[in-house]
Amino acid sequence: MSTRYGISLIPDPAFTQRVYRARQLICGQYACWAAEMHMLHLPLIQYFECQENVLSTLISILESVSNRTVGQNEPISLFSEGVSHFLTIQEKYT
Repeated sequence: MSTRYGISLIPDPAFTQRVYRARQLICGQYACWAAEMHMLHLPLIQYFECQENVLSTLISILESVSNRTVGQNEPISLFSEGVSHFLTIQEKYT
């Protein structure tokens, strides 16, 4: 019997929340995919066989990558004044 492993990318919920808010502001659509966004799994590799003796090395490498990337997301400021506010500003400068 062999064990098969896979690697998936699971975005930070704060990132998916910002994407959802941006989508609301741009498209004006509400709550149509909020539930799915907060548990988004992106498979990077389908499955691969891994021998038991290299499993600890694989885990340490993945932890190292995870530790380097966690906390690097920069804050994105969003304002909810809508498209009409944007059009007013654009008319002002044209």
